Amino acid sequence: MTTGVMLLALVSLVCVGPAASEGESLITELADEVLSNRQTLLSIPWEIYRDTPSFRDVGYVGEFPIKDSAATEIHLSSLQTSRETQGFPPNVLIGRALVKDSLNVTQPPSNFRYTGKGGEEIKHLNGLTNPVGDLTVWQWQRMRWSAAKEWLEYWADRGIGSATRLAIIHSNGDVLYGGCDENTIVYKYNRIVSASGGSQKIVMAAELSPWPADLGWSYNMSSSSWVEGRRADVLSDVSVPADWESTYADCTDPSLGPCSSSPKYMYANSGFIMGTIDALIDMIAELGTTYTGWDNRWFNEYYLKNPATVTLDYAGDLSISLHNMKLGNLPLEVNSTSTGKSIQSKLTNGSICFVHGNGNSFTTLQGVARELKA
Repeated sequence: MTTGVMLLALVSLVCVGPAASEGESLITELADEVLSNRQTLLSIPWEIYRDTPSFRDVGYVGEFPIKDSAATEIHLSSLQTSRETQGFPPNVLIGRALVKDSLNVTQPPSNFRYTGKGGEEIKHLNGLTNPVGDLTVWQWQRMRWSAAKEWLEYWADRGIGSATRLAIIHSNGDVLYGGCDENTIVYKYNRIVSASGGSQKIVMAAELSPWPADLGWSYNMSSSSWVEGRRADVLSDVSVPADWESTYADCTDPSLGPCSSSPKYMYANSGFIMGTIDALIDMIAELGTTYTGWDNRWFNEYYLKNPATVTLDYAGDLSISLHNMKLGNLPLEVNSTSTGKSIQSKLTNGSICFVHGNGNSFTTLQGVARELKA
């Protein structure tokens, strides 16, 4: 692991404010990140023209050196738990991939999933476009997950119990923290796992629409019929109606991605992943090396192939995804008390730990961020 990553970890663990309540600073940190996210195309990360004139095509760019300004690593968040203030690592490691020096986001614009425009490209004088925007997005994806694997392996090598120590990896620039304390996060994780059968090591967010869209077919196959039963079990455990989506889903615009015929919050969303360190390392091993598709496809396929290892948060209790929700009638609200602000679920009447505003919901997410900071 690089010295920079270790320094970030140490700074996050030691430099905590004595007066802040648990999670309060992270609410502000992620709200600021969302509000400052200009949703611009991802920049070209390669040193393409180091030895080649800019007017000449360069062939495959994937193995060109990465610019220093694009170096990516996992930024460790702090909830300012009592354990952290004593200089120990938290019980739940929380990280997201940011540009190493600038701390800029490394995700494409939230609407990439339906516009297809996520990264910069270069059109050469001979008419060729190289790299195309999709290749730029893929390279940033590759760097994010390589950084995540390195980060997880660093903590595994520290002997902190990688088979039991929990970690969260979430999207950057389009995620808010709702104010749960660490004990609540662990409780919600354990409750979802228990309701799913008890063997699972990983809990992922869910969402209303499969992305890429053809994944909907995989969920409709008879071999995946267990999905509906698990969804029902998880919802029943937190007393959420099986048809809760009928109140909040808005699947009227097919260009934003399909929903099932009766909208169901049932597809895997890689914007939030929580699990034991060793299980997460096993799952993401290919993403930073050999996998050439979109990462969200990988996570959906992995989930469907490994139901005993992975389950989803069907009630949006740990993390809720807002794409294709009714943006004027969200299943959440900002709650203000004497101790600060938090994000509350209208489904469970409890806290929501993370909110992912991808797809068509980013502007609405910024509105929630403003409420948190008001």
